[in-house]
This record gives sequence, C-alpha cells and structure tokens, in this order.
Amino acid sequence: MNDAERNYAVHEQELLAIVHALREWRHYLLGNRIIVITDHRSLQYLATQDKLSARQTRWSEFLQQFDYEIRYRPGRDNQVADSLSRRPDHTLATIHQSSLNIDGEVLEMIKAEYDNDPATKQIITNGHSNYKVTNAMIYTLDDKLYVPSNDSIITRIIAEHHDTPLNGHLGEHKTFERVCRSYFWPGMRKSIRQHIQRCQSCQANKGSNQLPIGLLQPLDIPGKRWETVSMDLITSLPTTRRGNDAIIVFVDKFSKMVHLRGNNNDMHSSGRCPHILRHRCQAAWHSSTHR
Repeated sequence: MNDAERNYAVHEQELLAIVHALREWRHYLLGNRIIVITDHRSLQYLATQDKLSARQTRWSEFLQQFDYEIRYRPGRDNQVADSLSRRPDHTLATIHQSSLNIDGEVLEMIKAEYDNDPATKQIITNGHSNYKVTNAMIYTLDDKLYVPSNDSIITRIIAEHHDTPLNGHLGEHKTFERVCRSYFWPGMRKSIRQHIQRCQSCQANKGSNQLPIGLLQPLDIPGKRWETVSMDLITSLPTTRRGNDAIIVFVDKFSKMVHLRGNNNDMHSSGRCPHILRHRCQAAWHSSTHR
C-alpha cells in the first residue's frame, strides 16, 4: 500500500485487498462463481449498505462485474491464511553492511605495502608538501588516506564501495565520489572506470543510452487530390469468372476518394503492381479534376 492507502480505515483496507485481488486475477475470475472469505464481518454487508463513501462506491461499481459472495470467517478459524502471512521465516533479507570507515585489515595491508611502492617510500623518507605522515600512514592535506600502487588493495577498496548490496552498483561518478571521501591514489578515476567496466552485474543491467524517442509526428497534409495515395490489398477471395481473387484498394489521402480494382494474387510476381498503381491514379486524377 502507498502512503495514502495506509491512512484508510480498517474496513476500507480490507475491501481494498479484495478489490486488488479481483483486479489482479480478473481474467481468470470473470464468468465464474467466486466466494471471498474474510475475517472482517462488515464486508459481507457491502451489497446492502445504504450509505457508501465515494471510494467505496467506486469499488462497489467495480465489483458488480463479478459473480461473488463475501463470507465471514473468524480469524481463529482462518488459520491457513494467517499462517501463510505470518511465517517466521518470511523476514527481510539481511543486508551485508559495508562501512565507509577504514577497517583495521585494510590499514595493515596499506601500511605493509608502503615499503614496496617507490612513491610512498619516498614520501615517508623525504616528506612531501601535498601529504602528511601520521603514525606511519600517509594522508592528504584534507585527511584522505593515500593508497599505494597495489592492484589487490585498490580492487578491494573499489569493490567495498561499489559491489556490495548497500552501495548498489552505482556508476562511475557516484562510486568515485564515495571512494574519494576516505581514500586517494593517483589515477583514481581510471581505476574505478576499469573496475565498473569489468563488473558483470553492471554490464548485464546497464541502462539504455539512447535519446528519448519522442512524440509521434503526424504525416503532412496533402495540398491537392491524388498527391498522396495509400494502397491496400484484400486477398484470398473466391475466384471470379475473370480469374480475379484479390482486390486492390486505392485511397486518396486528401479527398478520401476510394478506387477499387480486381486482380489476382500473382501480380507481384508478374511485376504488374507498379503499372496498375500508376494507371489507376492517373485515371482517378483525370476523373476528379474534370468533374
């Protein structure tokens, strides 16, 4: 239910459930006798109730197309339906949380890799105006952790901010914004772009990049009679004494004048269709202009 439907009275919510079920299975229920069992007693008097709200009147009009009967059954006797809707194993799936905070394992991996990366090793040894070293960890001036050039660490950080259900496989720009809140390494955007291009879920479910199709465009209105002609075929008819078993229909789009001509189904193979079209249009044009 949406927010408005949650504010309905209880008896209207119960009736809404019946209307929704009948609308969903309408193609199966029409023409059949339906028995609706409910634990809400007032619904069985819906057909004889003299005062209905506008919403109830609209629903009652929809229900008139069905051959139905509402029967009351107390909740204590309706254990089958209640047990289906109250199964203890029907719980919300647990979301595997992914913290944007830097965990201890990633910190240890980054710290151990600093000695193997020449750039970070030089920063720790000689210092750098754009970075600061705190507790043997390199940070930018705006407190983002510097990640050494190690593919496994970089892949793990990007996956933590992109692949988990909490992050929802966002695109390149949003994933980059999430990662750069806490981390920094040279070529960040390129690494994130390559990771997303290799992500199987993103490639299988990517959205369309086509422009909106737009509204239908009407055809131009002809300026005179027999300037624009439509043609249609009526085939597989009984054969006449002249051997015709089809009718060609010519319609002038301006005056809506119709011309019919008998023919047979093999006119396409004999190449007669363009000749017939030209002949009939010329004859129709002469007949309409000399009136």
